[in-house]
Amino acid sequence: MSLKVTLIDVWATSVKDAPGALAEKLAVVKESGANLEFVITRHDTSQPDRDVIFIAPASGKEHMRAAEENGFIRTHYHFKLRVEGADRTGMAADIATALADDGINIRGFSAASIGGQFVAHIAFESGEDTKQAMAVLKNME
Repeated sequence: MSLKVTLIDVWATSVKDAPGALAEKLAVVKESGANLEFVITRHDTSQPDRDVIFIAPASGKEHMRAAEENGFIRTHYHFKLRVEGADRTGMAADIATALADDGINIRGFSAASIGGQFVAHIAFESGEDTKQAMAVLKNME
């Protein structure tokens, strides 16, 4: 099994937990021409009326400027890898097991299988964990 593993930037912003908040933020990024491959929202448990939006990747100066002007910041607390390859039964379990066997803690894991391809975004606690995970995943069989 050959996996393509790349380091990606994650951008985040906080919004009021209200109808249209996500749509408004994403519309500005869309207008810049950014093609996002990952969008996820989570309720901010520390603030009952707030949600957090994570996007990736925002690349290119114009896209990054639009994201920043819209309240997004490049996170320095999310170290994230994009992992892709041919899908097969147990792919997520095998990745999680390989990382656990090497003593690497996973902070977040999102994955999808579409058209025979597997894509995962995996977050880690530190840059060192991310570097170690990249090596482990590139050598998975």
